[in-house]
Amino acid sequence: MLQYLINASAIWLICLLCYEALFRRESFYKYNRLFLLFSLAAGLLLPAVSLNKIIPVVSQERESFAQPVSQVYKLKRKIAGADVPQVKNPQQSASTQVSGSNTQLLLWSIYFAGLVIGLVLIFREALYLYRLYKSGRKTALQGCILVETGKKHGPFSFFKLIFVSSRQDYNDTEWKWLWAHELEHKLRFHSLDNLAVIATRLIFWFHPLPHIFFKKLRMVHEFQADKAAATEIQEYGTFLLEQSLLQPSQTLTHSFNYSPIKIRIAMLTRVRSARTHLLKYLAVFPVMLILIFFCTQVVSGEMNSRAAKVYFKGNEIIMGELKVIPYSYRDEIQNQKKIFMHASLPDSVLVKDWRANRWIMQPVLAEKMPLSINGKHIFGQEPQYLMSDADVDYTAPVFGEAGDFEEYLFSKLQPELNKLDDGAYGFKVNRVVIDDRGAIAYYEEQGIEKYIEPYAQGRDISKNLKEAIQKKMAEALNTSVKFTPAQKDGRAINARVGVGIYNILVKHHKATLMKDGGC
Repeated sequence: MLQYLINASAIWLICLLCYEALFRRESFYKYNRLFLLFSLAAGLLLPAVSLNKIIPVVSQERESFAQPVSQVYKLKRKIAGADVPQVKNPQQSASTQVSGSNTQLLLWSIYFAGLVIGLVLIFREALYLYRLYKSGRKTALQGCILVETGKKHGPFSFFKLIFVSSRQDYNDTEWKWLWAHELEHKLRFHSLDNLAVIATRLIFWFHPLPHIFFKKLRMVHEFQADKAAATEIQEYGTFLLEQSLLQPSQTLTHSFNYSPIKIRIAMLTRVRSARTHLLKYLAVFPVMLILIFFCTQVVSGEMNSRAAKVYFKGNEIIMGELKVIPYSYRDEIQNQKKIFMHASLPDSVLVKDWRANRWIMQPVLAEKMPLSINGKHIFGQEPQYLMSDADVDYTAPVFGEAGDFEEYLFSKLQPELNKLDDGAYGFKVNRVVIDDRGAIAYYEEQGIEKYIEPYAQGRDISKNLKEAIQKKMAEALNTSVKFTPAQKDGRAINARVGVGIYNILVKHHKATLMKDGGC
């Protein structure tokens, strides 16, 4: 939500600056109106658009996790236990989550209170218009309904309803100007624009920019209506000044005496813009391309990847990043945590490069992991994660059917795995979450790949066999597999379990699960 607001604000602000700098003084009111409406809609829609869904992007990780060089690295890392992520202190995370939930509840309460107040004010205005309409004298005229209210107020219109105090208050020339002005509002459907912007103002009542758009657009509406009505500019300007003394109309309507009158008269007397000035509007295209690139989820989504929401098997999963600390640095981190209670993980660490026999600074990578499910924290105690000193009362989930979860999955896959050609294979299942009822609530699988030594020849796995193995894996994970849920302080909790890459050896069409196949 925060990223959406930032992107929407950027779009609205840049468009308003462009309008002020390039278009506001031009007499091309139709194009100015379209630009303002388009800008407002762009701010609402573009931040919610992900071009990655329109233009598919293949993740390098998912394309093939068993490329020769990268796979050798992963196997070496697995054997040496090279990379060890850090898990956050669950007690600290739980207290932070409660505090964050209270703050979020307060903010939403304030937002909805403001929204309700805005709706009440709009409803009161609509009720006032209805009462004026019901009590006034109505006359059908040129496709409109003239409503003479008998009350002292300035003329105004709402769609085809035109409200005046009395027809007798105006001479023939003044009535011609007034009627032409309000009829122009009706013919150009200005009330539709008005309602759309009012709805945006209600939703974003806390945001100043939609309110500025409202004022700018209303002024353009008046420019258009004045242009259609003003046959004698000097006399029409005097008439506008006289009407400005009357009470203005409601927000829902278009008032004849909408202020500032001075600007409206100035626009009437301004020399009409040259046609060559239309070229200014071509600047809209590069501006919008820049906004599309920087304010959609193509870039901003990547920038906001530290916290993402996914839905899986009916569960709402919040994903976040955990830092991956090299195995050789684990003891140093643990010592720091003992000395400094709230020590944070570093962005880079000092590691030994054994080939060069020297110490080097290595950036700390981050790995996206499921952090909460349906609003509840997910605890992580996988073997590759650092144990927190506060987790002494933690008990990991226990697979209750075959005793060994990896053996169970392998047994389900073995009939299909036996069809593979001889060789070594890897099947990756990652980030498995066992909920507090003992069911598999989330997982990620990336299919099977063959390990091929560099420069060696080998046949690829057929597409049909790959799909069959993946289907079997999905069936095994999506059936009613039951665990004894993880326990923390005597209660069942959500927890991640370590699975990782299954290393499979096939010889004479008989598949074998290599020991310590998972991570």
